[in-house]
Amino acid sequence: MPLRNGYSEATISRNIAELIDAGRAPAQAEAIAYDKARESWRKRHPSGPWPAHLRPPQRKTRTRAVKKRTAKKKKTAARKRNPATRGTGKSRRAYERFHGEPPKRQRRVYVPEPPEVGWELGRVLGIAYETVRDGQRLQYMHEFAAKSAPRLVISEDGRGMFLAGGKYRVTSRGIEDR
Repeated sequence: MPLRNGYSEATISRNIAELIDAGRAPAQAEAIAYDKARESWRKRHPSGPWPAHLRPPQRKTRTRAVKKRTAKKKKTAARKRNPATRGTGKSRRAYERFHGEPPKRQRRVYVPEPPEVGWELGRVLGIAYETVRDGQRLQYMHEFAAKSAPRLVISEDGRGMFLAGGKYRVTSRGIEDR
């Protein structure tokens, strides 16, 4: 199976998709496609610097923690804020509008960054979810219109799912197509 020559992001994506279709693991397919793109770049630009999307990954170096001697700080009577609740005002207000009541507790939830490279599983036809609204446990099913459906993208390790694109928004009434 010959891969396409070139170093554009579109060519790299096509090569990754072809390699995955041929049975390669996603991480292996990505490595092969980027090697092919770097080879194409070097043929055309023998001494030029790598473009940002072709730079080889940097190895992580281990660092040791170094203790710094600092002057003792005076104790203040100021109240410290919980760092887990900083910057969550908009989320809290959106929660209240949707659920009809303030949250019983508030905490940060880790949301991973979407991957730069992933593989598309397909269009999302609908989303089913369960929530408590105005004190009642309700189930909702939102079917996306054909023009506003997002794509379901899977991370290269197969552990993360992300919605990409689509024309919709989440309001106090739930998911709405645009």
